[in-house]
Parts: sequence; structure tokens; C-alpha cells
Amino acid sequence: MDEFRLDEIEFHESFLEEGLGCILHTILFLRYPKKIMPAEMSCIQLAPLTYGKCDSVKIDNLVTEQIQLFKEKMKNIGPNLSRGVISLYYFEKKEQPTLLGFSATMKKKYFEKWELPVIVNHNKFTLALDES
Repeated sequence: MDEFRLDEIEFHESFLEEGLGCILHTILFLRYPKKIMPAEMSCIQLAPLTYGKCDSVKIDNLVTEQIQLFKEKMKNIGPNLSRGVISLYYFEKKEQPTLLGFSATMKKKYFEKWELPVIVNHNKFTLALDES
């Protein structure tokens, strides 16, 4: 199985959902550019960043659900910091006959894995403007 581990990235909690969505949609789209239709997405929190979002409600909902699950499973690593790894797997479903051969079960054969280690900063921040 091919494995890709991206460099650890740190997000402030206010940018986490949009940042992870951007990265996951980009990986999904680049992996299957002819099978998934793109839609250009402009970030709100991370403006002026734009990316090729998968133009599929099903994929969009799945990415959103997985980001929420990821947020729930993060581990505290210090004051106002938490860490987790979000993984994306690609697999093929293969039919495998049962012992006596009267029926078959579907097995997943994994062929690619992407890992993105993430640190989330929960500190409050304020924007300081230089008025000199």
C-alpha cells in the first residue's frame, strides 16, 4: 500500500474546518480528476485562498462529517493545544467467497493512505493594528 504522510500543520481553531476541508477536497480531487467534477471554492476565513472543491454533495457531507469526528477525537497536548491525525484511505471492494462457496462477502483492499498530522491552537487572539 502506498502511504503519504504530510508535514504537520498547525491551525488556529477558527481556521480548522475550512483548512482541513481545503486539504481533503484537494487530495480527493487530485486523486480522481476525471471522476470528480471540480467547483472553485473561495475560502472565507483563509481568504484569498481558493481550491478545487469536489462538486458532490455526498463527498462534501462526508468530508464535513469526518472533520467533526476528527475534532471530537483530538488529544490535549498542552495548554490550549490539541493534536490529532486525520487519515484518508483509498480502497477497492472485492467479492470474496465464503468458506463453503454458497455466498460471498465484500472485502476492502486498501491501496493508498494519506495522513495529515494536525495541531490545533485554542488560544484567543486579537488583531493588533500598527497606528504609527
